[in-house]
Amino acid sequence: MKHMIFFMVLAAFVIASAEIPGKSPTLFTDYAGLVPSDSRNSLEQKLLDLEHSTGCELAVLIVRSLDGLSVEDFAVQVFEKWGIGKSGKDNGVLLLVSQSDRKVRIEVGYGLEDVLTDGRIGEILDQHFVPHAKRNDLKKAVMATAEHLADVIRNKDAPVRSMERKTTPLPVNQDEMTMQEMIGGVFFFLFAVYLAIKHPWLFAAVFLSRRRGFFGSSFGSGGGYGGFGGSSRSSYGGSSFRGFSGGRSGGGGASRGW
Repeated sequence: MKHMIFFMVLAAFVIASAEIPGKSPTLFTDYAGLVPSDSRNSLEQKLLDLEHSTGCELAVLIVRSLDGLSVEDFAVQVFEKWGIGKSGKDNGVLLLVSQSDRKVRIEVGYGLEDVLTDGRIGEILDQHFVPHAKRNDLKKAVMATAEHLADVIRNKDAPVRSMERKTTPLPVNQDEMTMQEMIGGVFFFLFAVYLAIKHPWLFAAVFLSRRRGFFGSSFGSGGGYGGFGGSSRSSYGGSSFRGFSGGRSGGGGASRGW
């Protein structure tokens, strides 16, 4: 029984230690360093042009690891934390790629689900991402998929749902702890107390390693995910991105591995 509790607490600790990147100042964010600066700037400009011409926010995020989460959970948490899309219209899309997990996910806001159905997204991944990824050309996979998504949104066959929500949502405080973070914090505390009492040597090893970045490093410091830093507004070719606007995920999308 004691061993079962120990492993349950340990599993909860691993989940709680998963880090979700802080809100990016750019539409394209590459924490794995897969895309060179010239291509990154070119894609950022295309995403900016899409946002200016349609109002839709297409965010591209590349990470090295999902920190033990599923690609679906990671995508939803990023979407909600960043607020991708316009508030009240939810016309955002997230293209998430994890290098070491070999997983990709396209998460769609409610306002674009008529255009980017689950089936259509699956086809986009199968045709534009997976073939390049299987040839270990993740740069091309990301660029081709993002550019095709932008084309689909720009030339959509059906109108984006522009209706406001029937009820005005309360403002979301991005710094407020989520229920998962609160539960994770409790398990983390209990795990720390257990280690300190029963296995002080392991306690020292775990927490010293954690402080040195063994379990991952801060996003804001430009550590484990290769953060780019910078101001809260990005500017490319005279255009500027003023930040994500409070959109929410509709739960639709598709995932693939390679």
